[in-house]
Amino acid sequence: MTAHARQHSGRFTISNILGKLQRRRTADIHPDAELSPKFDDKLDSDATWEEQLSSFVKGLPAEEVRSLQCSLTTYTVHGLILAPLPKRPTAILDAGSGSCQWAHEVVQSYPEAYVCAVDKMDAHIPALSPLRPKPMTGVDFIIQDLTKIFRPEWSEKFDVVNVRHVFYELLEKSWDIVLANLYTVMQPGGWIQIVEYGNYSSETQALGQLSRLNKHVMRLDGFAPEQISRIHERLKNSGFHSITHEVETMLLGRSNPVTRFSQFSVETMLADLTRAQKSNHSKLTGKSVKIDGITEVFPHTDDEYQQLLLAALKQLQNGSRDVHVFIAQKSSATEVRRS
Repeated sequence: MTAHARQHSGRFTISNILGKLQRRRTADIHPDAELSPKFDDKLDSDATWEEQLSSFVKGLPAEEVRSLQCSLTTYTVHGLILAPLPKRPTAILDAGSGSCQWAHEVVQSYPEAYVCAVDKMDAHIPALSPLRPKPMTGVDFIIQDLTKIFRPEWSEKFDVVNVRHVFYELLEKSWDIVLANLYTVMQPGGWIQIVEYGNYSSETQALGQLSRLNKHVMRLDGFAPEQISRIHERLKNSGFHSITHEVETMLLGRSNPVTRFSQFSVETMLADLTRAQKSNHSKLTGKSVKIDGITEVFPHTDDEYQQLLLAALKQLQNGSRDVHVFIAQKSSATEVRRS
């Protein structure tokens, strides 16, 4: 490994990244940001370094970071359950539940329904963490990889399936597998709703450059961010019908009229904006690549990446991001018999 490559690969340590941000003043990211003097004590052990960076900037526990992300999405798409249900649901599945915040809020609105939240690792389900001050009640939390066959007793069990920010983080080769698995656990006539991030409002200057670099890294790793808008076709091929696709706008920074979101929403994008930076593709350092018809150059040093990241975050202070909403229905028993 060359000295140049060693310099590049060493930038992924949390202390290095946080140290540079601290020296550059947190106010460069958000004028209301405050440093937490007990930063390390406020994070649970399963926090990713993006969440640690978010918590460092706003002084928030990682679990609160996750919950605010869920609340911001709910605000953006105008509700928890978006499907046109003919009656109150009896069984609801939150697939890829993350913080479990969506499931927790849904059970408050539908206390009579069975609500189940699944994720592939227990570390992804903070509701199971002993560090959580209040246990979530009314929700069944289960470890389940969405790419694996679900338990037989779940066959045709759920009349609502919620999927948020899963396909963006899912290898493209697994998309159809996950849709097929979800189809099998849905009641005839049941509904699935899928919510996924799309493009940023401004794909120019620093934000555009960083966004394109991140997309390139995602493609190298087997993800397909540019295919999100085509989930409609995947749903149809998986047997769903009555498919709708709408694009909502997630307001970021000062653009968002809700105070708690305007102060936090930019930080929710950190995981995506730093994807290229945390990548292990060290061979891309300084490399010129063509992405979406535009030639970009990967930064050579950690400092160049930090400058690019901070410039992109500043752009997001008055920015927005597309959020794709797909709703589809499984054929009812009557429709199946007719066919």
